Amino acid sequence: MRINEKDFTGDIIKKIPVLPRGVSNKGKKESFLYKNVICAFDIETTRYKTGEKKYISDGEIKDKEVAIMYIWQFQIGKNLTIFGRTWEEFKDLITQIDIALKDNERLLVYVHNLSYEWNWLHDEYILGSSLDEDSVFLLESRKVLKFLSNSDKIEFRCSYIHSNMSLDEFTNKMQVEHKKLSGIEYDYDKQRFPWTEMTEKELQYCENDVIGLVECIYKEMEVDKDTLYTIPLTSTGYVRREIKAAKKQLPFNYFENMQPDFHTYTMLREAFRGGNCHASRWYSNHSLHGRIGSADRSSSYPDVQLNCKFPVTKYMSPSAKEARNTAHMFELIENGRHVLARVAFHGVKLHYNLWGSPYLTKDKCRNIKGSKEYPIIYDNGRIVQCAYCETTVIDIDLKIILSSYGGEYDIDRIDVIEYQFARYGEMPEPIKEVIRKFYRLKTELKGDELQAVLYVKSKNKLNAVYGNSAQDPGKINTIYSSLFDDGDLYKEGYKNRKTGERDYILKPDRDKLKEFEDNKDNDGLDKYIAEIREHNEHIKEECYEDGGITLPYQYGVVTTAWARYYLELAIRECGTSFIYCDTDSVYYDLDGEPVDFTEYNKARIEASTKNNAYAVDANGKTHYMGVMEIEHGDSEDTIITDFKTLGAKKYAWIDNKHGLNITIAGVSKKYGKEELLEYCKEHNIKNPLDALTPGFIFRKSGGNEVEYIDKSPGLMNIDGREIYVPSCAVIRPSTYQVTLQGDYSLLLDRIADELEQYRKDGVIDIFSSLLFAYPLDNRQKM
Repeated sequence: MRINEKDFTGDIIKKIPVLPRGVSNKGKKESFLYKNVICAFDIETTRYKTGEKKYISDGEIKDKEVAIMYIWQFQIGKNLTIFGRTWEEFKDLITQIDIALKDNERLLVYVHNLSYEWNWLHDEYILGSSLDEDSVFLLESRKVLKFLSNSDKIEFRCSYIHSNMSLDEFTNKMQVEHKKLSGIEYDYDKQRFPWTEMTEKELQYCENDVIGLVECIYKEMEVDKDTLYTIPLTSTGYVRREIKAAKKQLPFNYFENMQPDFHTYTMLREAFRGGNCHASRWYSNHSLHGRIGSADRSSSYPDVQLNCKFPVTKYMSPSAKEARNTAHMFELIENGRHVLARVAFHGVKLHYNLWGSPYLTKDKCRNIKGSKEYPIIYDNGRIVQCAYCETTVIDIDLKIILSSYGGEYDIDRIDVIEYQFARYGEMPEPIKEVIRKFYRLKTELKGDELQAVLYVKSKNKLNAVYGNSAQDPGKINTIYSSLFDDGDLYKEGYKNRKTGERDYILKPDRDKLKEFEDNKDNDGLDKYIAEIREHNEHIKEECYEDGGITLPYQYGVVTTAWARYYLELAIRECGTSFIYCDTDSVYYDLDGEPVDFTEYNKARIEASTKNNAYAVDANGKTHYMGVMEIEHGDSEDTIITDFKTLGAKKYAWIDNKHGLNITIAGVSKKYGKEELLEYCKEHNIKNPLDALTPGFIFRKSGGNEVEYIDKSPGLMNIDGREIYVPSCAVIRPSTYQVTLQGDYSLLLDRIADELEQYRKDGVIDIFSSLLFAYPLDNRQKM
């Protein structure tokens, strides 16, 4: 049923019964009861030019814009949709709900991407007066997980963070009745105002957004047997409770006893690194025409969590005598110890110049220096060569580094700054069984239309096990307040749970910096900066000591390292045919050096069989974790005929089955493909990859940019009508220009002649066994 806000009465809320709740895990009765209904809220907005001019960063003068809300919809359960056109009507609705709720009752309202609506809702005129800094839960600045308003009677939650899916994806994967309708047909560019008459089709579009969202939450609760009290706030929350249940089978405080101290934690933060994503400089910015293959590592992170070793003891420091002894550190590694180290490398140079995937990264190294003998050479953020650099690594990374740059290394070229170590062992069996459970479900349910929702949930839960180990336990809190003296709305800081006192991260004051500079007081400047650094470090330590853990953070650090290790082995199977890699996939030239994953997969199947890291699908086929599965190359239909990359997260390819596919960070896959094909048609370009060059601009599919207006513009006169415009966020279409970073572009230009000479000499076709000084083993010797 659809009604307007003026037809709503508080009796609708009063008639909804409360949902009984039991005793919480804290052993006490909670002070509030949820009304037994799921609600949803959404707004639609339009951009409006105020007539004023403003300067943007490049100096171009543009019109100042605000965002006007022209319709909102509030869903109560599956059957009642309330429409309103003004914020005054919304306030009236909230007031009626507030009055209808008893002091111990609460209404749960989901908003898909609450962080967007928040920019209006926190306005003093809307809900701001009922908010305080303890009622808003932020994950980071402007990223709102939930907040409470109206004496904590109304709870707004973000369903986007909860599901980790767009609303279109969420409603489709949950197979609900009211799926999100096409935004193209709705036409977001059409300017609308609260007095604009809406067509039935437009109203249906708005209505589906909230009905579909409510249906999704109900469907999830049904599948997971949740209630309003137990449904997790985030996508990783589902697995967190499974892990907590599994932890009960472990010795008391098993993981807590492994918790690193703050110093070790800072080293782990330095060592943490995500997936390996890189394009071979020898192929980059070239349209490749021929036969290109690709392969994906099956369930890469779950694979290493079941098949590899992890630290199982608290980190220990070596004796004072051995603290900077490089030989002793390597002895520990050779004896199967897990090592976390800050190290310095001298004379860094790839052992084999043709290697297309340097491992050391610029962003994870410090104090990078060059010399006449070893000038600094970067390859799209990777270090090809330098005279000196420092970094923080674990033993797994160190093995890859020594192997890749090994021809230039002996023990005298590595300085140990400091290191710690722990014993390697198996991840606890109860935790491994959680991973197996979700992998089995995902494998067994794949392709089963009747169990599609359970399949999606199982797949997400499998991936979330890693997410629980990679969450930063020392993340600094972000605090919202409209009362900060300097006018900021968001500050990073720490709240003492016992005293309630807060302390905030400090930033250098510009006026003080200028004063030190004017007085040439370098000692005073150094002291001032040191005091700020010490203050901030103290807050970070407070946040870390106060944070809880689900899985040890070192598990996350080691998981991604092992995944990079086994991807590295796959890359090396490709040799000089390697073109591109991204976390768990590789692309390679089928007309180049032969690529054969037979031995690789044999080793992975052996490990997965031993550790029960496999499952059987509905057709009786056994799937093993960690194997390289051919995505393109088994048949002429699947072989990629054209491929082009311009660096990490920038590549496109064509095959006979799917046609053009693009993957460019910041560009919609679907609409980017359509725009590139349209451009080629207009400019008579036969191969779309030839158009994908530095300087090409995606004008229709380049995503959006957001401008936050935190201070209300107040009353505005639009079309002869006076309307209050609260704080808001203006979303406008953005363009994306394909670029090559300056140093990367220069590198590609420089090596072009070198590559041509290699090909003439036949060197490019000979991937010598001397490629790596210390070849990596396909088995784990730990």
